[in-house]
Amino acid sequence: MYGWNDLECSDLRELTELYLGGELLTETNHAVMRHLQRCASCRREVKVRSDLRSTLRAAFMGAHELDEPEGFADRLGSLLLVAVTFGASAAFAMPIGYQTSLMIFGPGGYRARDSVKMGPYWISCSLQSPCF
Repeated sequence: MYGWNDLECSDLRELTELYLGGELLTETNHAVMRHLQRCASCRREVKVRSDLRSTLRAAFMGAHELDEPEGFADRLGSLLLVAVTFGASAAFAMPIGYQTSLMIFGPGGYRARDSVKMGPYWISCSLQSPCF
C-alpha cells in the first residue's frame, strides 16, 4: 500500500488505530514504524492514543455492570438454534432453496410469483407441523 519511505504524518493519522489494533499488513506496519522513528510528534500522538485505548480497556474490563446476565449464553444459543431451524425450513419454500427445486423450476414452467403464492402456505404448514 505504501512505499518504504513515503508515509506522511497525515497518512499516519489515518492508520494509527489500525496500527494500534495490529490490523495492518506487514509492509504498512513497517512503514508506520519507520515513520515513528523519524517523527517525534507522531510518536507522541500514537503514545496518547495507545494510553487512551489502555485506559478505556481497563475501564470496560472493570465494569461489572456490563457483564452478561446469568444464563444469557444458554438462552441466546437456544434462540439461535430455533432461528436457524426455521430459516432452513423456510428456504425450501423458495425455488432457489434446494437444488431439486431449482432443477424443475425452468422445465416445469414455474415463475417466481408461484413461489410467492405457495411460499406462505408451506411456511405456515412447517410452523404448524410440531403441533400435530
